[in-house]
Amino acid sequence: MRPTVLVTPRFLPSLRVIMARAISTRPDLIIADEPVSSLDVTTCNKITHLLKRLQDEYNLTLLLISHDLYLLAHISDRIVHFR
Repeated sequence: MRPTVLVTPRFLPSLRVIMARAISTRPDLIIADEPVSSLDVTTCNKITHLLKRLQDEYNLTLLLISHDLYLLAHISDRIVHFR
């Protein structure tokens, strides 16, 4: 398994390009560190729904690192909390 790292940019078009590049290699795992941080609420919702759709369509495992509990609750099957 070769993981693909998804780095969070600050603008939606760049994020979509990065997501497209990440899934083009058909990875089993995508690691996303704060994928919606510093995005406005509307854009955050779009990205959250896009991540969920990609997860379902491509049967991806997403490892999300985030402080956004809404994002984690919406997308995740399991959540691990580190203190």
